[in-house]
Amino acid sequence: MEKSFALKAFNEQTIERYILSVNGSYAPEAVRRKCAKFLKDKNGAAIDVEAILGYFSRSVPESCRLKVEIRGDTHGAFLEVLWFDKETSKTVLRDVRSFSIEDGTSAHGNIVVDEAYRGQKLGAEYAFDMFRFMDAIQIRDNQIIPSSVNGGHFWSLMAVKYREFEGEEDDWRNDNKISDQLAARIDMLEPYLPVDLKDDLERLLYRFSRSKNPQIIWQFSDFKYDLRSRGLTNKVLNSFADGYQMNAEAVAYLKKQKALPLGRLMMVSTTWEGFFDTKDKTAIKRLEKFVGRSFKTGETFPVKKSTPTNGKITDRRKPENP
Repeated sequence: MEKSFALKAFNEQTIERYILSVNGSYAPEAVRRKCAKFLKDKNGAAIDVEAILGYFSRSVPESCRLKVEIRGDTHGAFLEVLWFDKETSKTVLRDVRSFSIEDGTSAHGNIVVDEAYRGQKLGAEYAFDMFRFMDAIQIRDNQIIPSSVNGGHFWSLMAVKYREFEGEEDDWRNDNKISDQLAARIDMLEPYLPVDLKDDLERLLYRFSRSKNPQIIWQFSDFKYDLRSRGLTNKVLNSFADGYQMNAEAVAYLKKQKALPLGRLMMVSTTWEGFFDTKDKTAIKRLEKFVGRSFKTGETFPVKKSTPTNGKITDRRKPENP
């Protein structure tokens, strides 16, 4: 969606049809005043309506309309972003999260893209812009809890780092350690792995279970070796839904994929808590590479010409040191 279109829609909005609401206000001038009241950049200058719509309209498809709601103050606030199909009014994407400008944190993020629109990187583009907005208002630590389908793979590709949970003993994050899930996944995939690749995974898991470096989890997603070529058929995938902590919905998702890279098989349907750090330069680089855009400007990087590989597989991905 063009920013100019979003601004035009904002200037003409009413309570029946609006693109940006702040603390229950829809009238453009009231929204501008309320934005200026508590949304500030690192220099203390107000984040205005133009900037907010610039962040959130950037990745909206032309077939959709946008709705952004912000409620709260510097102590605690709530953000909800919706994309609607213009013709059917069906919800295409929804994100709900809380944030605190005082604490510099956001939490409980849950980006959901309608199944009919998946596979187009819409969630990645939106998350990129949402992180840029959070960075603009000085939110550094953005909590992410991956969904039970492809979230574990997607978010680790998006440079979300693993965080060891500290809390109540009966919380699911204590009962379902990510290291245990990954160990079970290696056992599950063993018949379809070359011996040296299995050894790589086990060494990586050993380091991950003993390391305080939260970036190691990225390396599990980075294995690109296609297990379809090793006989991993849809019939075999059906059997995975019976155990090894992989749910039936995730198996159904995998069966639709033409290729089955090892990284996806390792991380799909995993449950864990993560966070994206908007000041981590390594995380920013990884995010930029995945989305193909500059975190600073939001602009798309020029497309680089690829070097022919003569059909050879060059990325079995022996893990790199973190």
